[in-house]
Amino acid sequence: MLGESGLTILSIADLENIYTVGTSSLPRWATDIYVQGTTVFAAEGDMGLYIVDVSDPANPTEIAHIPAYLWFNSVYVSGDYAYIGDDSGLVVVNISDPSSPSVESFLPTEGYVNDVVVVDTVAYVAGGASGFLVFSVADPSNPYEIARCTVPTNAKRLYLSNNYAFVIDFLVHEVETLRVIDITDPANPTPIGAVSICPYPLSLYVSGNYAFVGCSGSVQAIDVSDPTMPQRVGIYSVPSFSDIQNSGFTLKNNLLYFVDFTELGVIDISDIHHPIPIAAVYLNAAARKIVVSGNYAYCAEMDFGIEIFDVSDPRNPIKVSEYPVANCEDIFVQDRFLYAVDFTSFHIIDISNPSAPFEIAALNLNTSPGYAALWVNGRCAFVGLGSNLYVIDISDPQNPQIVSTLSIGQAWSITGFGDLVFVNSRAEIAIVDVSNPLSPTQIASITPGGIVSDLYTDGNNLFVSRTLQGIKAYDITDPLNPREVAYYEDSLIGDIEAINGYLFAAQKDIGIKVFSLPMPEIVRPAQNAQIYHPGEVEIIWKSPTYQDDIVGYNLVIDSLLEYPTQDTSLSVELDYGVHFCQVAAVRANGAVFWSGIHFFRICDSLGPNPPILEYPINGIWVSTDTIEFQWSEVENATYAFQLLADFDSVIFEDTIDFNELQLSGLNEGLYLWRVEAFYEPNGYRSGWTLPERFGLDRTPPTIDSMTILTDTAGFYGPFTVEVWASDTLSGIADAWLFTAIDTTVFDSNEMHFENGVWQRHIRHVQPHRDHTISYFVKLLDNSTPSNITVSDTVTFQIIGIDEEDRQPETGMPMFRIVGDMILLQVPQNRNVEIKIYDVNGRLVWRKRVGAGVHNVRPQLPHDGIFFVRINGVTQKLSKF
Repeated sequence: MLGESGLTILSIADLENIYTVGTSSLPRWATDIYVQGTTVFAAEGDMGLYIVDVSDPANPTEIAHIPAYLWFNSVYVSGDYAYIGDDSGLVVVNISDPSSPSVESFLPTEGYVNDVVVVDTVAYVAGGASGFLVFSVADPSNPYEIARCTVPTNAKRLYLSNNYAFVIDFLVHEVETLRVIDITDPANPTPIGAVSICPYPLSLYVSGNYAFVGCSGSVQAIDVSDPTMPQRVGIYSVPSFSDIQNSGFTLKNNLLYFVDFTELGVIDISDIHHPIPIAAVYLNAAARKIVVSGNYAYCAEMDFGIEIFDVSDPRNPIKVSEYPVANCEDIFVQDRFLYAVDFTSFHIIDISNPSAPFEIAALNLNTSPGYAALWVNGRCAFVGLGSNLYVIDISDPQNPQIVSTLSIGQAWSITGFGDLVFVNSRAEIAIVDVSNPLSPTQIASITPGGIVSDLYTDGNNLFVSRTLQGIKAYDITDPLNPREVAYYEDSLIGDIEAINGYLFAAQKDIGIKVFSLPMPEIVRPAQNAQIYHPGEVEIIWKSPTYQDDIVGYNLVIDSLLEYPTQDTSLSVELDYGVHFCQVAAVRANGAVFWSGIHFFRICDSLGPNPPILEYPINGIWVSTDTIEFQWSEVENATYAFQLLADFDSVIFEDTIDFNELQLSGLNEGLYLWRVEAFYEPNGYRSGWTLPERFGLDRTPPTIDSMTILTDTAGFYGPFTVEVWASDTLSGIADAWLFTAIDTTVFDSNEMHFENGVWQRHIRHVQPHRDHTISYFVKLLDNSTPSNITVSDTVTFQIIGIDEEDRQPETGMPMFRIVGDMILLQVPQNRNVEIKIYDVNGRLVWRKRVGAGVHNVRPQLPHDGIFFVRINGVTQKLSKF
C-alpha cells in the first residue's frame, strides 16, 4: 500500500496478525498503483512514474523513474507496456525491461485522462470532459482513437466488468452519476443505463451484480444485475460519537433475570403478586445487558466483556466462562452464536460450547467511538452506531457483510418484530421497514415526549419507557400510522419487557414494577389456520387478565370491516383469500388495547398455495412510467391480478399465465395490488394474497422559496442558506447545497431539515482575484429512482485579495481556499506553516512559507476532502 512514507508492504498471510514487511520511500503520495508479479508501478502526480522491485518484500528497491508530462493520474500495465493517464493525454511506456523503461508513444487528448484500463489491444479511457474514449493499442507505438462516447460529460473513474464499462460522471450542475456503457463492440460504445450516486465520488469497484462507489465519508452500493436499470440499494456512512451506559433484565419460564451494576439476580414470578428473589451472584464489572438462552445467561459488561452463567438450576447460577469484548455495549443470542457490539465493531462469538466461547468474526464499522445497540433477526443483524443503522448479512457467520445503512440518528436502543425495526434516538422513535435488507426505509416516527429509555414490542403494540414521564403504549398494527393507546404515569423508568399480559419495568431506586396489560387474546381460528369453505367464520377471544373495566370490544377483519360487540365471539361472512383479524378491548376511560394479529386462509382443500408478492415492494414509491409487477411462481397455476385504489375499489384486473405483469399510464398516487392462483379447468383457488401498497410519484420536489441570510458583521459570512420546499407524495429525502466559483462547482454540503426548513450554514471563499461565487440547491425525493429539482442560482461578486490594498490589519496571516488552491497572504516579518489533514485526522502535507502573497497547490495523496490548518484556523479543501 502507499502512505505518507511511500510504499509499505504488509504480510496478510494471517489476517488476524497483519504486519509490515518492508517500506520504500517515494517522493509523495501516489495517485494510482499497479502490481505485476514482483514489480510495483506507482503514478505520483507531477513527480511521474516510479517502478519498484519487490521480489524481496523486506527490501523494496526503486529501479526506474519516468518524469510526468503534466500530472500522472493513473497507471495500468498490460504485457510489456504501462499505460499512464496524464492531464494532457495517454502515455505509453515500454517496460519490457522494468529497470530501463522508455516512452513508446504519447496520444494527446482534449481533457484529462483520469483513468485507463486495457483489454487485449483496446484501451478504455475515462477522459474527463472528453467523455468515455476507446483507443486502439494494437501498435503501442501508434495508438489512435477508434470511438468515443460523450454522454459522460466529465468521466472520472472507470471499471470494466464483462461487456460493460462502468463510468463515474462527475457533473457540475447535476447529480453525480454512475453510467453503464455497453462495449460489446468497442467501436460502438453505447450508454444503456445510469443512476445518480453520492456527491464527490472518489473510487469505483464492481463485483458480481453490485457496483460500489466510494465517496467522501461513505460507500454506496448499486445493484447492476440489470445494467439498463442500475438501482441504489444502500449507503454506508461514517457516524458520529456518543456514549451512555444502562442496565437490563429479561424474562423466561416465569423467571426474571436482571443485572444491577455488578450483580446478576433471579426472581421467581410464578405468582405475579408475590415475586420471590431466589438467587444473586456478583459480576466482574458493571453490566449493560443480560440475555438468557437455553440453560445459560449471558451478561454484557462495559469494562470487562461477557460473562456466561449456567442457570439450569436458577437458584444456583454457576459461572462457566468469560470472553473479553472491550466496551461491550449490547449483545444478542440466536442459535449457537452470540452477537456483540462495542464502541466501533460488531462481533460474532461461537457459543455452541458455552464453557469455551470463541470469536469467529469481527467487523470494524469504521466509525468514531460511540454508544451502540443491536437486534438480530434471522439472516440479518441490525446495529445502531453513531448516526446510522447498519444492516449486516450474517448468513455466513464467518464473513459478516454490511449490506446497507440508513441515517437514522443516534441509536440508544433497538428492538424489532418481523420486517420492522424500531430505533430509539431518545427524543424520537424511528419505525424502519427492513423487508428488503438492501434498502431499509424509515416509514414512520413517534415522538412520545421526554427522554426515551427503552422499547419493547410484541408485533402489535410498542411499549415506550420514558425516564421521567412513565410508559406509553402504541398500536403499531398499521406501522405507517402508529397510535397511542395507553399511558402509565411514573418516573425513573428504564428497561421494559412484557410477557403473559404483564409489563415489567426497571425503576431506579425501586426495583422492578409490574403492570397488567388489558390485551384480549384470540383463540379461534388458530394462527395460520386453513378453512376449506367460504362463508361464516366464528372468531372467539378471551378477555384481558385482571381487568374489570372493559366496556366492549371491536373486532376488525382485514383492516376494513369493524364489528363492535359486548361479547367475546362473533361470526362473520368471508370469501376466499388470506384474512387477518384483530380484537380491541375498550376500557372505561376510553383507552384501547389490541390483541395480536391472527392470520387464516379460506381456500379450496385441493387448491394451490397462494403466491408471494415480490415487486413492487410493500410501501415503495416509484417514478417510472411502466410498473412491472412480479410474484412467486406457483406450479401449474394460472393467476388472477387486481390493482385497487383502496380495499374495495378495483381499478384493473386480468387473468394471466405468467408470474409477472407490466402496467403503464397510471396516475400518481397510492395503489394496492393482490394476486390469486387457481387451477384450470377445475377452478380450485388459493384465495387472494393480502394486498400490498405502493406509490407512484413522477413529480420532482417543489422549491417554494430560497433565502440567504447574511451576517453583515463579517465580509464573508457566516450566512445561512434556507430552502422552503415541499413534496406532497413520496416526500423529500435529501437536499444538497452546491458552491461554484465562476462556472466550476468545487464544493457540496448536505443540508439539514429543522423546523420545516432545509438549512446550511456556510462562508464565502475569498479568491486571490475577483470571482463570481454561485450557490444552488438540489432536492431528491423518496421515489425510485429519485425525482430531482435544481434551484435557481444565487450569485455574488467577490473581491479577491490584493497585495497592496488588503494587507492584514491585525498582523495575522489571511488565507482562502479556491478548489484545491490555497491563497495565502503573510504579513512582513512573519513565517507560517501550512498543515493539511485527511478526514481521519492524519497529517498528509505540510509546508512553511514566509511573508508575501502565495498561491499554493498542495500535493495531496488522493482525491477527497481535506482540512487546511494555518495559525490555528481550519478550513476545508476539496480535491477532485
